[in-house]
Amino acid sequence: MPLPIITKSDIYASFKKAEIEPGEILYVASFLAILGNRPHLAEDVITALLEVVGDNGTIIMPTFNFGFCHGEPFDKNATVSKTGVLSEVFRRRPEARRMIHPPYHSVAAVGKYAAEIDSIRSTSSFGRNSVFQWMFDKNARTIFLGCDYEQGLTQLHWLEEILQVPYRFWKKMKGEVKENGQWQQRSYHMYARRLDLNANWGDINALAKKFEQTGAVTIVPIGFGKIKSFLIQDLYNYFAPRMQNDPLFLLADSARPSFQEMTVKQVKQSAKPNGEKFKKTYSEKQNA
Repeated sequence: MPLPIITKSDIYASFKKAEIEPGEILYVASFLAILGNRPHLAEDVITALLEVVGDNGTIIMPTFNFGFCHGEPFDKNATVSKTGVLSEVFRRRPEARRMIHPPYHSVAAVGKYAAEIDSIRSTSSFGRNSVFQWMFDKNARTIFLGCDYEQGLTQLHWLEEILQVPYRFWKKMKGEVKENGQWQQRSYHMYARRLDLNANWGDINALAKKFEQTGAVTIVPIGFGKIKSFLIQDLYNYFAPRMQNDPLFLLADSARPSFQEMTVKQVKQSAKPNGEKFKKTYSEKQNA
């Protein structure tokens, strides 16, 4: 089967069909291969996104790189994005602002709120003072370009952290971060998945299909794949009550027995932040 020829006009028209409005804040996760491999494809996608939201809109893309978690230094101007070709091209744009807190879940932004996003300082990736909370507060829209929920639905980690699910724990991360031309030793905290017990997710795509059935997701075919578009607050309204009612909602059936027998005290202990210094700092930032 020949690769599809998708023009910039096709891309723009598809984004419009995905109910993207001028002035919106978009979080874009992508698998660019669904559009083929012609020259300047990534640039055309980015330009189409910026044109759709206009001067008052903002485009955000994940520029994650987990090398920091394995002892590698992080330089927001040089450390490459590991979340797809589109995100790396986006990161390299001269006007892109890439945040550094925390470095392993950094995002880059272009548009009205890019500087505000760059100024966010958080001690964990998905806490109440993180960029993911900021996007929820602004009711940003998530766009999946070719990827599925299991690949792109990072907001579920935000829900896991703010709801303090029992199958994760606080892990301290230390390393070198370059800011304003200077290398500095920094510490962050990750609400990491437990490895001592089976804490594997279930079929996230199947769970998200039920979210689609609420009518909150707009789906537009393009190339070899689809664009999926939904508001983060709609995602919260679907998943949060279910996770509050059942803290193991996202887990595979095979993983549930490890946590179903935990006492309330053990559940709270499993989610306890690692160290008094972190608890004080996190509390101060929440109340600022």
